[in-house]
Amino acid sequence: MSVKNLKIWLLAFVLTTVSLGSFAQDNVPYGINYQAVARDNFGKELTSKDIDVKFSIIKETPLGTMVYQELYSHVTTSKYGVFSLVIGKGTATGGIYNSFSQIDWSKANHFLKVEVKFENDFIDMGTMQFLAVPYALYAQKSLEPGPAGPKGDPGPKGESGDPATDNQYLSYIGDTLSISNGNKVGLTNQLQDLVLDVNNKLKITKNASATAIDLAPFK
Repeated sequence: MSVKNLKIWLLAFVLTTVSLGSFAQDNVPYGINYQAVARDNFGKELTSKDIDVKFSIIKETPLGTMVYQELYSHVTTSKYGVFSLVIGKGTATGGIYNSFSQIDWSKANHFLKVEVKFENDFIDMGTMQFLAVPYALYAQKSLEPGPAGPKGDPGPKGESGDPATDNQYLSYIGDTLSISNGNKVGLTNQLQDLVLDVNNKLKITKNASATAIDLAPFK
């Protein structure tokens, strides 16, 4: 079959980008998944064939400026004629930028031109516009930290009673309970001793009016 009779049908065309993940700039992978089925002009799959694929990214119009071009050499189709590539991972061969990661997706519309070589020459398989999905690559810029803002003025000092400024500490020394920056409370009257006298009556020592408890019946 001559190259002039060769016709590649791209039956399945998938453009996806890996999601922005862990939310750090360095983790954003550059690349766009591309998958297609290669067929001849009779509709028969080109199975287990060696082909070359060239991707060109063009801005503004399909005939505009080529910003990046890359080549995949010796791509082998599967037993079903399928081949899968990642746009941005090939060998750079031309364009304004030397790498896929330098493309500024925000400046203009961008188009993808696909060329396939089966025998001697590359065949132009057409040009199509990138839509929303590849622009997720540009959305990563929202993850970049901006410059630090000016330092604000000091806030007013908290008033008394503000938990942020009114830290207090309790202490117990001897028989006195006190709070820092506050009053002291004597606990002398609260300290009692129990005494069992010779008549088997249980008394407390510091309250003469307290009723003694006769424990003789329990002896």
